[in-house]
Amino acid sequence: MGAISQFARNRRRIQHRIVARGPRPGASQRNKTLALTVDKPVAAMLKRDRGDSIEGEQSSAHDGTSDERRLVIDSITMEAMQNEVTDLLPASLMTICRALARTDSILLLYGNESPKKNGVNGVVGMFRALRMESSEGSSKQVDRRKQELQHALRKLGSRVGSCSEMMHTWDDLEQVLSSVFVLPGEPPTDADVKLPAQQRTASQHSEKAGFAKYLAMLQRSAPKSQAYGKWKKISSTLVPKRMKLQLEPDGSVAVEPELVPLEEGKETALETMDRQLLEQIAEAEKLVRIKDSRIESDIVAREEREEREREEAEAEAKARASTLLRPLTREEQNIVNEAIRGIGPESEILRTCENDSIQRQSLHKLNPGVWLNDEVIHYFLLMLAKRDERLSQENPGGRKRSHFFKSFFMTKLLDDGSSGNYKYANVKRWSKNVPGKDIFALSKIFFPVNIMNQHWTCAAIFMEDKRIQFFDSMHGTGIRYLKGLFQYLKDEHQAKKGCPLPDQDQWQLVCCTNDTPVQNNGNDCGVFTCMFADFLSTDCPLSFSQKHIHQCRERIALSIMNGSAII
Repeated sequence: MGAISQFARNRRRIQHRIVARGPRPGASQRNKTLALTVDKPVAAMLKRDRGDSIEGEQSSAHDGTSDERRLVIDSITMEAMQNEVTDLLPASLMTICRALARTDSILLLYGNESPKKNGVNGVVGMFRALRMESSEGSSKQVDRRKQELQHALRKLGSRVGSCSEMMHTWDDLEQVLSSVFVLPGEPPTDADVKLPAQQRTASQHSEKAGFAKYLAMLQRSAPKSQAYGKWKKISSTLVPKRMKLQLEPDGSVAVEPELVPLEEGKETALETMDRQLLEQIAEAEKLVRIKDSRIESDIVAREEREEREREEAEAEAKARASTLLRPLTREEQNIVNEAIRGIGPESEILRTCENDSIQRQSLHKLNPGVWLNDEVIHYFLLMLAKRDERLSQENPGGRKRSHFFKSFFMTKLLDDGSSGNYKYANVKRWSKNVPGKDIFALSKIFFPVNIMNQHWTCAAIFMEDKRIQFFDSMHGTGIRYLKGLFQYLKDEHQAKKGCPLPDQDQWQLVCCTNDTPVQNNGNDCGVFTCMFADFLSTDCPLSFSQKHIHQCRERIALSIMNGSAII
């Protein structure tokens, strides 16, 4: 520690002596060397390049005079500066100078020799100029020129008023840069900084290091530089045929241009590169068009296939629906006549199923022009359940069950006749009677709705389609019942599954649609309600209308008397 302190004190004494009175005549080489170590790197560099004395630099700094010497900037470095500041403008002079001083690509371009050499310009000259060797002397020289450029930019950015001096265009900035740089095309004066003679010789750059080596070094030093991205685009462009690529022993790629005089009508290297780039773009666009055409043809084929399958399904459904309205045989007609027109006690029970039964007077309601009562509708829905059970047994594992609630369910759920409010507690235990005791495992659920004891409608939940729909032969909306059933599903899932109903936003509430069959009188709403459940439970379209209503009444009677809905 004592030796270091003594060295520092000697260093300060020598520096003060040089600044105060200049070097003494006949100073030893040791004192000159020591004087160099205490000066700034840029001052030492200027002395070595111009032959100026260090004492003159220090005297100028001491008395406050400005340094009017300018650095010579080549066209490539100037273009790189312009590319770098394009996205910054408008900005203050201080901001721009700081950004340029930290851009490694600009420092690298200035640190190496000018791209113009031996009369070769343009891209060919750029390729040749950017080849450099990694020797220790060349590396030191590049570092020195980097520091020189950084010093000039920082000095310009720290002048008075630089933080408020705004640069709006490149011309504004170029005018300011001319105060510290000799711009391309401007002849340097005697006071300007000349390129060192050793830097102007071609011997300082190896002919073996290629353009790829420069890019690799540039990528390591400035991976996020805007200028690097632009040079990367240049490097990725196809090399014209006039360029020869040669792999060197050290792994680098050497670019040797063949400077063949262009014949009249021949394209230049840049024109060749543009043409090849346009050919690549055209080929890529062609491939995209081919791919798009294939995708479009696949979409059209899929749509046609889906349309064909939909038409086939509709034709099959219509065929099934036609069987539902088939003419009755003579034997079946006799059964129907005995049921709806037979003579006997009105309270006579004609059929019994489980805990339900139906009397003769209820079956008489199936005569034309008579309202159906709840006993007929409930018993017919029970017959639909029997048919659904049989069809599921005939196709095990391939057909889910459906369930048919009585009209009392909706009356209890919405508390009709009392408060008229939704009450899940009134029907919480009703799901225990559904097949499998789980309504969420069913395919469809049907709800006959008696509106104020004056009109019959039907609501249905299609579990697999996540749809709740209302069917009314007088085209009422039924939104109150749809909302009540959706809330019932949510409460039922929370109560029985212990969690909210999943995918609630995917459920649809569909009011009565325009294609729903319409009654033409005030007597057949109950028959339409029975037929809605009959057709929908077998996935048949609602292909019946008012003209089929007499046949539908006989169909209901035959189903009740047979103990199962007919197919």
